[in-house]
Amino acid sequence: MKCAVCSTLLGPRYVAFVRRVRRLIYQDQSGQPKVTEQILSADLQPAWCSIDCWEDMADPVISALQLTSPFPGSGPVVPCSRCGAPVDKTKAHVAYVVLDLEVKEAPWLTSGHVHWQRVLAVLCVNCEAPDGHSAGVARETPAAQVEVSATRQAHKAV
Repeated sequence: MKCAVCSTLLGPRYVAFVRRVRRLIYQDQSGQPKVTEQILSADLQPAWCSIDCWEDMADPVISALQLTSPFPGSGPVVPCSRCGAPVDKTKAHVAYVVLDLEVKEAPWLTSGHVHWQRVLAVLCVNCEAPDGHSAGVARETPAAQVEVSATRQAHKAV
């Protein structure tokens, strides 16, 4: 796999962009809040060789996803990053996440270690259904890919 900006071959550690269907479980353990992320499905999108290459693509990705308020808060209910409607994160929802991922492969097992992650967007079911089959998702996905591809070409030309 190559970096989406500079076309460098990715090593075992890279910055990944993931579409997740997830729900959060909030628990109280001895007076301390604990949040567990239950990932129902995950789809790896473009990846970058470094945080610098991701930062070059952050604005075009935000634009392609039509986000009006990226990087949502940490509470159990937050505004949709696209339309502002409330999203109950304890129920299944779509989240786009940027993470620093290190992959280790062995003949019998592939494992990944997340060094850090940041939620770029949380979307309500009207903007993008958790099953990924709404008409809006079908229209949006190719446009996002075209926008990202066009930006990559502009970076190569400079």
